[in-house]
Amino acid sequence: MPLAKNARLDVVWYDDTKQILRLKNAATGKEYEVGMATMLSYAHSTALQPSARADFPPWIAFYPNAKIVTANAPPVGWQPTKVTDMRSYKVELESTASVADIAAFYKETLIRNGFAIVSETKSQATSYALEARSADRMHQVYLDVLKRSKDTGVRMMDHYTLPRP
Repeated sequence: MPLAKNARLDVVWYDDTKQILRLKNAATGKEYEVGMATMLSYAHSTALQPSARADFPPWIAFYPNAKIVTANAPPVGWQPTKVTDMRSYKVELESTASVADIAAFYKETLIRNGFAIVSETKSQATSYALEARSADRMHQVYLDVLKRSKDTGVRMMDHYTLPRP
């Protein structure tokens, strides 16, 4: 039986090692495993439901009304145990908003969540980039925003490990 077009799928878990996402149909209770190729295809065609973003920290915000191209996260509950343990959140979006509007949104979001801006380019007409760090130096965030011919591309990565002095 095919999946109904209006089915609501909730995230059960994601395995970063195997790159498999498990989803559950809330109405039927049936679960589905989705591989990376399918996830990328889905992300290119339809924005992910907010529940699929529940495990992202609040500073990895999804720009309002942007189309999600890629949204990758470590396995749910993963925590570093030694300094060499590192994982990343990665988000790629497409938006019709200006580079300046997107830059202001992310800069404000990072500062509101306690990040210090380490470096920043201010050519906000066509491109913008910043690097930010959390106070405990556990998270290092990179943001790149680029005006393209038909849209504005956003790429954000958060690399994290154990807190550092």
